[in-house]
Amino acid sequence: MVLKSWLGQEEVEQIIVFDNSGFFKTKLPVLVISNSQNLEPQGKFVCAQFAKNDLIIFADDDVVAKPNFVNDLLKYFDEGKVMGIVGKCFTGSEYYKSSGYVAKDINEPKKVDYLCGLIMLTHRKNCFVDVRKCPSKYLDDWWWEHELKDTQFYVIPSKNYELLPESNDANALHKQSDLRTLREKYFKRWRNKKVTDPHRLYYQRSFDDLLLTGIDLVGAEIGVYRGAHAKEMLEKLDIKTLYLIDPWKDYDEYGDLPIIKEHLPKAYKTAKFEMLKHYEDRLIWLKEHSSEAVKKFEDNSFDFVYIDGNHCYEYVKEDIELWYPKVKRDGVIGGHDYHLPRFGVKKAVDEFYLKNNLVLHLKKNFQSKNSPDINGDWWIYKNENNNKTTPKI
Repeated sequence: MVLKSWLGQEEVEQIIVFDNSGFFKTKLPVLVISNSQNLEPQGKFVCAQFAKNDLIIFADDDVVAKPNFVNDLLKYFDEGKVMGIVGKCFTGSEYYKSSGYVAKDINEPKKVDYLCGLIMLTHRKNCFVDVRKCPSKYLDDWWWEHELKDTQFYVIPSKNYELLPESNDANALHKQSDLRTLREKYFKRWRNKKVTDPHRLYYQRSFDDLLLTGIDLVGAEIGVYRGAHAKEMLEKLDIKTLYLIDPWKDYDEYGDLPIIKEHLPKAYKTAKFEMLKHYEDRLIWLKEHSSEAVKKFEDNSFDFVYIDGNHCYEYVKEDIELWYPKVKRDGVIGGHDYHLPRFGVKKAVDEFYLKNNLVLHLKKNFQSKNSPDINGDWWIYKNENNNKTTPKI
């Protein structure tokens, strides 16, 4: 029924069947390419090279094309676009909670961040990809779209198709928990666009990239100030719970920059009621010194702890020693401003990792011409031991 429906489309000159089983046979006038190289679903992009024409429709085997369906797709097509019938706009922090469009429910084309592989009209030039780089057969369509850097994706309006029962649920292929987890993982990895605003770049930390593949992370940030870095983490990572630990007040031993001390009373309100107001369901605020907050937690409680509080040597040393046991065995502890000489971060970190025979990792974050040494991150994986010396950054 599916093949006959496509043969009935006037605009279709050739049908290529990518047979992933190796056993498909038919008397219909179609070209069958069997999967003899274990290409999995992404092999369809290789098969596209056998097409007679440059315009190609990738169609799953559960989409029935009614009269004028192909014409609906062609109506809005150009070489810089890919057209489909189901898509998502990445409006939320989770893949399955993002909003989307279905062709039957709209009256005009809708630009989306991701097109479901049910139907995709594209140009042959977009099919020259190295399918060996696809991370999973369950991500073939999304991976392909991610590879097309300068292409836009649209869901077009059409009622001239029918989905067989197994496709009526847009999430049908991902009802299994492990597949849903895989989608969420790559949602976190691929969804973030390149940020060019220097102010935002300042708060992007190398430490965060270590956690991109984590799921349902539980973490703590010591030293929150206005919440800019916390917001970056919440937008970028799959965080279940983030503990925000900061007294948000000056005290005699506070050794950071005077300009920060001056604004501390207002910083809490900025963080709480402006910067992080949309993330309350994932936040726990502890408005107290880290040395008091740490008493609330059992050992091995956190996937990560990020230290960016009082930068005086004594306080950095205390934070590392108190919070390291709270990190899970496969977790990571780290922090900010390792290499700035006016602070005591470097001395405290070096003493700790050398004393405990741990491995220290360092990486600079965003740098500007005016501040070439700004904000380098350090981190230590729990119980990663050897005798490496301090790496250079």
